[in-house]
Amino acid sequence: MTVVERSIEFSAPAERVWAVIGDVPAAAACLPGLSLGAALDERSFAARISVSVGLLSLLYAGRLTVEEIDHERRRVAFGFEGVALGGLTLAVRISAQVSADGESASRLAIVNDIGLDVATTMLAGPMIAPTGALLLDGFARNIRQLVERAAAPPAP
Repeated sequence: MTVVERSIEFSAPAERVWAVIGDVPAAAACLPGLSLGAALDERSFAARISVSVGLLSLLYAGRLTVEEIDHERRRVAFGFEGVALGGLTLAVRISAQVSADGESASRLAIVNDIGLDVATTMLAGPMIAPTGALLLDGFARNIRQLVERAAAPPAP
């Protein structure tokens, strides 16, 4: 597993950031390349993710599962497991926790665990961490946009 971590500061109260990140389907859709399909049950969805690792571009089909939603601690975790053509596998786990930083600011700590099959790891090994960082940076950027939209006054 390759682990990538980020901490993002917001000029928004923790409750507003939690309203975005606590909506797991909407938050998961912020992961670049991920598209959610039908709900399979109350905690999982059919999903696909397109990932480029070095020279490899792969489309994985699988399942996104909500692993944890803790409203009191403002913590959420979800995972994707999928298979690409040729049986190549991918497992991604995102965990995020919102903490207050005063009354009008907050921080979001995100951890991304990435697991790939041996063949992909051998081909793209040195590129896995930078790719995970790009995915996590895109996820953070998209979450920030959702939080900013939630703070914007409604259009007349």
